[in-house]
Amino acid sequence: DDDGAGDDNDDDLTLEIYGPVGLYNYIAMNLALTFSNIKPLKVIVYELVDEYEHEDENEHENPKQQHINHRRGRKYKKILHADQYPELLYGNKHLQRRTILKNKGTNTWTIQKHNTQKQHDLIRDNKESPGRKNYKYLLIEAAQVTHIPHVQTFGYVVTEPPPMPKIDVEKAIKLGVRPSPKYRLLKIGQSVLNDDGTDMVHPNQVFCSDGDGRGRKVAIIGDTCFVSESMKNISKDCDVLVHEATLIEELKSQARMRGHSTAAMAGRVAKEVNAKVLALNHISGRHELLQGADVLVKSAEGVCSSRGDSPGCPVVAAYDFMELAIPRNGFSFDKQLEQ
Repeated sequence: DDDGAGDDNDDDLTLEIYGPVGLYNYIAMNLALTFSNIKPLKVIVYELVDEYEHEDENEHENPKQQHINHRRGRKYKKILHADQYPELLYGNKHLQRRTILKNKGTNTWTIQKHNTQKQHDLIRDNKESPGRKNYKYLLIEAAQVTHIPHVQTFGYVVTEPPPMPKIDVEKAIKLGVRPSPKYRLLKIGQSVLNDDGTDMVHPNQVFCSDGDGRGRKVAIIGDTCFVSESMKNISKDCDVLVHEATLIEELKSQARMRGHSTAAMAGRVAKEVNAKVLALNHISGRHELLQGADVLVKSAEGVCSSRGDSPGCPVVAAYDFMELAIPRNGFSFDKQLEQ
């Protein structure tokens, strides 16, 4: 927690929501008008704000400092606050609003940075497979994509840091360090005494030589008819790209008019970003009932099936509660074919 008020137990009862400007007002007003009780849950709403949308606390009257309301396409001077609208007083302690400013030059938002120390702590404490509570070592980024006018839509990318090097047990034993908790210290770069206490053993002496692993990467794009270059840049080489495929290519003009994509459009994006797997979602009911999702999968495969000397990108149709397991070092279909 940014306010430093919580501990691990408090984190279990904190829900973080990320989205466009106006999201806090929407949630706060709904909770107020429905008299909903969220205690003891604490909800923190993070709004992704452009530089020119960021509000100065002094609230000058300079028109250049007015915000642009992307939801309604008109200017407004400030975000609604509880002191102006009593209904929002409900939020107070249990509902909080925070902002994240856009990164200059990249047109992206950094929701969370790599926390190497958190990753080291997980390994030291023998928790190399983090659960729900141990996600804060991940890199989480966002970029805006085009949906329909005056509606902000985002894509999000979650990236793991490279995994810790593996210990070559034979090397370690030869240097006098048998399997023990010392291995976890070596993994995070700490030198240790050998078992008889006569000499120091350094990490680079016991690491496996083939430790070229990489962190897994997942890109999830919301409703869109056009994926921005900034979104493509942060999605490069992702293991899984989740992209909508509302209609077939023959209905491309209809899809774009409604702010959506075809399966072939999703395939082109997957090819551009070199995605390892493309998962299609937001599939129109007409295809689910009549033709099934196979026609969309084949359409996307036809676009991204060939990449020169590289294998094609596998395409799957996503469904509710679907689980897709990503190997520890990510997908590597090229290597599998070579073998």
